[in-house]
Amino acid sequence: MQIYNHYKEVICPNIKMILLEDSDLYAVINCLKTRNVLFQLDKIWVQESIKQTFAWYLKKYFEYLHINFYTFRSRQELLTLNTSTYSVHIVSIWSEDIIAAKNLAESLNVHVSFINSHMDFCPGIMLPYIDIYFKPLYDSFNLQEMDKYVCTNPINLTAHKGLIYDLFYDGMWQKPKKDTYWKHNNILLANAICEDIIDCIESATEGFQIWSTMSNDSRMQLLLKFVSMLECNGKFSLAKIVSNWIKLPYIYGSLIHCFQTERFEVIKTRKPQGTVILKEKDEITLFCELTQSLIIGNSVIVICNPDLCALAPYCDMFKMSGIPPGVINLLSSKNTDFRYDTINNATVNEIFETLSEVKHIVVSRK
Repeated sequence: MQIYNHYKEVICPNIKMILLEDSDLYAVINCLKTRNVLFQLDKIWVQESIKQTFAWYLKKYFEYLHINFYTFRSRQELLTLNTSTYSVHIVSIWSEDIIAAKNLAESLNVHVSFINSHMDFCPGIMLPYIDIYFKPLYDSFNLQEMDKYVCTNPINLTAHKGLIYDLFYDGMWQKPKKDTYWKHNNILLANAICEDIIDCIESATEGFQIWSTMSNDSRMQLLLKFVSMLECNGKFSLAKIVSNWIKLPYIYGSLIHCFQTERFEVIKTRKPQGTVILKEKDEITLFCELTQSLIIGNSVIVICNPDLCALAPYCDMFKMSGIPPGVINLLSSKNTDFRYDTINNATVNEIFETLSEVKHIVVSRK
């Protein structure tokens, strides 16, 4: 198992502001004026019912500035606002309904959420280091040998009598870009090139954005459908493994910790890491770590072990279970150098911390 957050570096955060229809717009404008934060903001999202009022405030207090803002109708739309997984995401949410604002903050896949304040960091909050490269995945493939193999080893698919496994991403089977394959134990496996890897990474990124914003219960229900499909196909031992890990004992109690200062209430919870890369030496370990990664909210790229081809027979089952495209992806290449790194014997706490990262919600107590 490897996670993209392996080569890390500090980068500029992505900062947004969300104004719900019951927000105190005067307090928002006062914050924008006194804190001089307009130029820090990547976007301001305003609920449609108050956009004209907010526009009037902007014209009154920022007459000489051209300020764009974006509108939304329902809070559900905000769940799709998460963009790159390779940036630190910060949002300030403005609302008189603190409970509703907390619920929204918990559902957003961001690192720090401020409620009725903006960038008010207090002791105990640290921005994470974020991986901006795909080196763990790219380093697993010998790109020079890959290109050499693509040019010199065509295989006649029509003459092959055994199994043929393509790549799997975007929720469907995909032929390799150069239409080349390699043979292992009478099985033909797609030989991925750099373009295939890039497309697979994009698929996993989009899948993560959808999967990570779903509730634990929603993810659990879809994985339970997968368990039922395994049982219907006689895969009872794998069904038991997946079923045992689905609750990770109930998502490790949600791991919520709170503390208060004179000015703030701080809620510390955890969010999924991003995309996990798996290649395991046996089917049992693969399905353990696959389930652990998925139930927490990560997307997964599995590097095919040619001696097992463990995931390939189950890709269609994942799709039929209703798991969104891009959440589970499969790559294969003749030239890989991917180390095994299991967390199968780790404690629940260690597993959860490996596959997730800290998320803060800061509520103003003014």
